[in-house]
Amino acid sequence: MTSGGQLYETASGQLFHAGKIAICLVGLPARGKTHLSVSLCRYLSWLGVSCKAFHLGDYRRKWLRGAELPKDYFFFDGDVASTTRELRDRVAQDCMDDMLNYLSTSGENGQVVIYDAVNASEAIRRRVHCAFAQAGVQPIFIETVLTDDAIIRANVRNVKVNSPDYEGWDPQRAVIDYLRRIDLKIPHYRSMSRDTEADLQWVKMINAGQRMIVNKGGNAMDVVTPTPRSPSAAASHRASISLAAASGSQHPIDPAHLESVVRGLKATGIGSDSPATDTTNMLVQSSLQTTSNARSSNFGYLGSRIVFYLMNLHVKKRILYFARAGQSADRSYKSDAPLLPEGKDYAQKLADAIIQRRKDQRRRAWQLDQTGELVIDDTDDDNELVVWTSPRQRTVATAEYLKMAGCPVRRRPQLQAINPGVYDTLSLDEIRRRYPGEAEKHQQDPFLHRFPRAESYHDVAIRLEPVILEIEREKSDLLIIAHESVLRVIYAYFVGVPSLDIPDLKIPRHEFIEIVPESYNCRTASVRIEGVPIELDQV
Repeated sequence: MTSGGQLYETASGQLFHAGKIAICLVGLPARGKTHLSVSLCRYLSWLGVSCKAFHLGDYRRKWLRGAELPKDYFFFDGDVASTTRELRDRVAQDCMDDMLNYLSTSGENGQVVIYDAVNASEAIRRRVHCAFAQAGVQPIFIETVLTDDAIIRANVRNVKVNSPDYEGWDPQRAVIDYLRRIDLKIPHYRSMSRDTEADLQWVKMINAGQRMIVNKGGNAMDVVTPTPRSPSAAASHRASISLAAASGSQHPIDPAHLESVVRGLKATGIGSDSPATDTTNMLVQSSLQTTSNARSSNFGYLGSRIVFYLMNLHVKKRILYFARAGQSADRSYKSDAPLLPEGKDYAQKLADAIIQRRKDQRRRAWQLDQTGELVIDDTDDDNELVVWTSPRQRTVATAEYLKMAGCPVRRRPQLQAINPGVYDTLSLDEIRRRYPGEAEKHQQDPFLHRFPRAESYHDVAIRLEPVILEIEREKSDLLIIAHESVLRVIYAYFVGVPSLDIPDLKIPRHEFIEIVPESYNCRTASVRIEGVPIELDQV
């Protein structure tokens, strides 16, 4: 069953002739990797791509089975006990096996996997690259780099609240432990660089999208690997591997750098014992060769869509609110009637409820100060509230009191209600009585079915695609006032409601919906609007 009101669908689940793709995340903890993986998976699934995110931390918790984490689990090099190293290898191999099974035609036949792990060194990334490339999967690395301490502190606070690792922990103790994990990785972390990994395909996101670097890799580089004839020639051969740029110029790999990669591969296992020297050398060369030999030697259409989405994504915390418009004098789609007096009263009460909710949230907000201690923050946060409406009179008028309170109000034509066609003003029950044949077709697939000269919910989803990207890009808190049909589709995108269930979603007028995108999911709440009778939901 499709989910989130997806735009396109094929029997195989394969779209855009893109082949199989592995999105491999890179970055220190608290850099927004999990948030990125969840958001990207949500977007690709909405497009219709069969996609699944695999979080290495989930596999670590699975293998521990509630046991205490070894104290040296996040250590590097010689500080790690052999039992800990074996545990890490088993965890990584289990995750890799599941990802390859998901992509396999004999398995789940998925199209895209997202590998959420630190992938701290070039050696680890080379090994991951080989594992996917040798299975015919195109690896694309996405590195998240943060130099903004404010964003890092916000991410630490979010993780200590939402991570399964810290369920039931004292908040202060959780923060200290998480910061310790980060400190252990920083000395050993190596950022991706064109100096050493120009042959790989990767995207580097700096400070949550403030700056992006895209390295297209494979199609820009070829590998020259002459066959050695003796052990001494083999050593010379390893030192002389070079990459040919598209222009024809040669960029030799520094022999010392190549040897450091070999040493790293010996010391780092991704689900297997440390390889022997000859195997390791071969693995480094294989990683270089598969880049030029892979069928998908450039980002392609789907890869480009992924990069475009990343350009709209950020990790800044914000809140989304969805509310229906007030009651109008005429239900007709064509008439664009103004609000009734009851509708104006509703608009005032909605504005009061939203403003009070935000005051209460600020009063309860916790944040980390410069020393890492938890303090109550009673001051206003820096997120203003922006309001989007459709151009219809009643949605614009419903936002009037919020506009008077200082909130910017913007009209979005894509937020128009679903076009009911020739059955304008008729309820579904009336259509069943008067047009039973058409009602039966609608019942079979309410998401895709169009009444005569009308829009389907699928049409509305396609129309809302640019709005979805604008919502992802918006850094302010956002209230969308629109018709129930539009709110159903947007809500389904963030929460992952099955497409067939979207037309039956209930968004009552006496409540507004609050959605907070977080690292592992979207937290939702329905907030009562005081003074609005429940029966108004039926108007």
